[in-house]
Amino acid sequence: MISVYLNVLLGVCLVLLYVFHSFRVKELKRTIRTLAEHYNEKMSEVRNELCCVEKELGIDPLTGARNRRYLKENAETLFFHSVTVNHPLCALYFDLDSFKLVNDKIGHTKGDKILVDFVDLLKNTTRSSEADRPGDQVYRVGGDEFLVLMPEMLEKDLDSFLERLRREVYRLGERHNIPKDFQFGVSVGQVFKKDEENFETMLKRVDGMMRDDKSTKDRRR
Repeated sequence: MISVYLNVLLGVCLVLLYVFHSFRVKELKRTIRTLAEHYNEKMSEVRNELCCVEKELGIDPLTGARNRRYLKENAETLFFHSVTVNHPLCALYFDLDSFKLVNDKIGHTKGDKILVDFVDLLKNTTRSSEADRPGDQVYRVGGDEFLVLMPEMLEKDLDSFLERLRREVYRLGERHNIPKDFQFGVSVGQVFKKDEENFETMLKRVDGMMRDDKSTKDRRR
């Protein structure tokens, strides 16, 4: 008889332990979910704040290139320096061909990756600063439009630089598996600083040359 009671008591204890364990597991899962949601909310806030800080600092949050704010505040200093020391200054304006088609047909995630890789390509092919020369500056000035300012770039060296860059852009399209019929590439405007012109005039010239290059390609398609 005692053994029966003991067995019943043991059974009750096991049931209670199971109920208690299940309750604890549910509570633990609920706590983990709450902490995860809180963590995600805080990380979202941090990312938003970081994005704002980067914009304030003149950095494009997606690509890491300088943005229009930095261009407005600092590029004219570079321009006037080249005027003061009477050294050449080259401006290059880039626009990715068929980028809208990539976004529409493949997706904006792929488009963002291409923008990041293109800026990395620009940074890797342009020149860093030296003791007697400022470094080249890379700016994102629109969705898929970029400006590069190259102090003391010589005209005789520019063609080889652009040829190398176009080859790398072609390889970039291949790495991202962009269909050949998209005709992915880059349109380029290139100008050198002229005497008696200001920075705004130089920007308008190089923007116009890039659009001429793009129009010429469109007519050939």
